[in-house]
Amino acid sequence: MNTVAAQWHPTRLALALATCAGLTVLAAAVLGKLELLAFAAPLLGALANSRREPPAGSLAVDIALADERCLENDEVHLTVDVRPEGTVDDITVSLRSPVAEASTKNGRTFTVRPHRWGRWSLRPRVTAYAFSGLVETNVPAGGRELRVYPRAVPPELLPRPADLPDRVGVHIGRKRGSGIEFAAVRPYQPGDSLGRINWAVSSRRRGLHVTDRIAEQAAEIVAVVDTFSDVAQPGASTLDLGVRGAASVVRAALRRGDRAGVVSLGGVLRWIGPDVGERQYYRIADTVLEARLDDAVVQPDLARIPRPALPSRAAVVLFSPLLDERALTSVHDVRRRGCPLLVVDTLRAEPPGDPGSRIDEIARRVWRLERRTVLAQLADAGIPVVAWAGGQWLDDVLGPLARRPLPGRTA
Repeated sequence: MNTVAAQWHPTRLALALATCAGLTVLAAAVLGKLELLAFAAPLLGALANSRREPPAGSLAVDIALADERCLENDEVHLTVDVRPEGTVDDITVSLRSPVAEASTKNGRTFTVRPHRWGRWSLRPRVTAYAFSGLVETNVPAGGRELRVYPRAVPPELLPRPADLPDRVGVHIGRKRGSGIEFAAVRPYQPGDSLGRINWAVSSRRRGLHVTDRIAEQAAEIVAVVDTFSDVAQPGASTLDLGVRGAASVVRAALRRGDRAGVVSLGGVLRWIGPDVGERQYYRIADTVLEARLDDAVVQPDLARIPRPALPSRAAVVLFSPLLDERALTSVHDVRRRGCPLLVVDTLRAEPPGDPGSRIDEIARRVWRLERRTVLAQLADAGIPVVAWAGGQWLDDVLGPLARRPLPGRTA
């Protein structure tokens, strides 16, 4: 409960009454018609009668948020309780937010539907009225932080590295182990499990033989978000697309038992190393919420990221519009670390311009040439790039590259 001292001031109604009364008295004095005072008397009486007792000196405001975390377009209920310490006539509560829709039925409980991910402050506005609505006070009610996570649509298919770590998972690896896929039949050796003996082959060859299986291993996936550039409309910008894509990739990887992590490229380099479990997803989501357009000119130093946070065997899916030179340098840095890398291009459209302007047309041609040069350089470095327009399912973009492992190379 937050108690705030009330600072009362006249409302528009009080100012209108005072203005009308003053003009009427002035007209009576100028024209010499005292009967006009009869029209001013009720107005002056209303203003004088409202001063009989002082209004509330303070108001206690309590804000309760049903849930401090939600997904995009989820509904969250916010309740505002106001207790005046004195006399008031009426209390109104309003809530406006540029990133959320707020509606109310009883004036005190609001249904908030945020439509964009991020950390947002919900600050209701409390207005109290006294003296029959002639004075009012606006009370700063404080605020509550709402964490809105990007809505993830996990794809069914994800790229994976060719070299898998020695952890049990669902991917068919290259090593022999305790999986279900057939590898080979070989002679029995001391220490082999009796359950692996192939009796059909053993009877034909008159010696014990065992069936080897291919190990099923877990993959490591790291989603990288380029926060240097953010173009297009809020809610559908390149950064919004990249953050939602990274959340979807991480969610899909964790659901199938893989280890997932995240790296945020920007003025401040942030990362969460690969791990498993539902808790890991929310750790990653909290890190992604910090992704904002940073005007810093700092070049992110990927050498600062420890090897466990960005393992050389991890498949890296980098979401970027490929507009900033620092982001392009980071792409090549990831590749030099030996990580299997896939770049998802989140740029939807060309730069805007006047269709009838020759200068704008020449500028767009130059931009297209530079864009082709960037993509050609990435292709020459062996880095696959796929375009994601946002209207497509992520499965349609990543599916063709999930048919074979992403190649890596020694750092």
